Amino acid sequence: MGRQLPPLMRSAILDYGPIEALKALVWGGLKPSHLSALEIGLRALITTSSVRVWPFHDGFGTSDASVSWPPIDDSALDYEFEYDNGRLPALATLQDGEEEALDRLADDLLSQAIGKKPEHFKPSDLIQFLPPSKQDNVTATLSLEDLESDETVNLEFVREMLREHLLTLVRFHRSGAVVFSESPLAKICKEHLFAKYPEGLFAELNPAYKDFIRKIVGPGLGATVPPLSALVLSRLSKRQEVAVAIRELREEYQASRDSLWDSLERMWTADNLNDQMKILRDLEGASASLFPAAFPQRDRFLETALSATLDLADARPVSAFKTMGSALLQMDEHTSRVSAFGFTKQLSSDLSKIQGSDKFLRRILARSEQIEFGLG
Repeated sequence: MGRQLPPLMRSAILDYGPIEALKALVWGGLKPSHLSALEIGLRALITTSSVRVWPFHDGFGTSDASVSWPPIDDSALDYEFEYDNGRLPALATLQDGEEEALDRLADDLLSQAIGKKPEHFKPSDLIQFLPPSKQDNVTATLSLEDLESDETVNLEFVREMLREHLLTLVRFHRSGAVVFSESPLAKICKEHLFAKYPEGLFAELNPAYKDFIRKIVGPGLGATVPPLSALVLSRLSKRQEVAVAIRELREEYQASRDSLWDSLERMWTADNLNDQMKILRDLEGASASLFPAAFPQRDRFLETALSATLDLADARPVSAFKTMGSALLQMDEHTSRVSAFGFTKQLSSDLSKIQGSDKFLRRILARSEQIEFGLG
């Protein structure tokens, strides 16, 4: 029998960056620098059943006032966020020795990122790994001179904030929540500590889509709009529709999202390694095939396949039939892979309807935002 699942399974925690990017999309002031965080926020909204913002109180002093309530401050999208934290189970506590082990791991990973040994850290080296609200606390307390000093008291002040942030991230993860964050420390946790999925579904889509857009876009556009953001913007006729469009997209994915999580939970809790391996291979195949399934190179491929078939047809009709069949099977392989999960099948279909970025950006963005994006 599989193990019991943690209490926050299927939920997301969104921090300051994605929330600010969503607000900028809804209310204006969107910049190219928002796009990465915006994509993270949209992933959270379509892949998880419940979404919470980072300011959080669990009865053990875990809190961070980096985001105010309501998070978006509109009449549609705010209702997609959980408000009553009193219904939320307490975060998982860490076992004896785990906090010390995490401290050592953090030192090793930060040392790699900073390029210094832990004994040579300065407060200015570590502040970049804190969330924005905690960075503000540090800069309000320490002077520029203090940030560059070697004094132990200043370094320990920043290290304690960093340690608290790391422990909170790990406790969220242990409780089953997916942390959607752009903070450098969260990125380190995702790479070395956290579960790969559901975010892993987008691992190959984003770079493939970005490379494709950079090749086809003309001069002038100064940023590549990521796929989920482009999908939302393609659905709009005016800016005022943003919040409702995101909410409707989230609702459209409810059934396939639930089915995806059923598969993930089967993989995580299965007693048989072969069963886990099969689901993992299907997930990896679906992830790798999202872009080619959404944007297949059909015309040239079929022309080549048909030509090879006709060359064989006169002499060996059976061989010609097999050649054409193999070609068609290869062409549809990506579609078959994404069809293994309703979520990826639905997403690949939606992605195929994305409009050109120049078109939807000019239609939705204010003039000042268009200038930010290089649309003269």
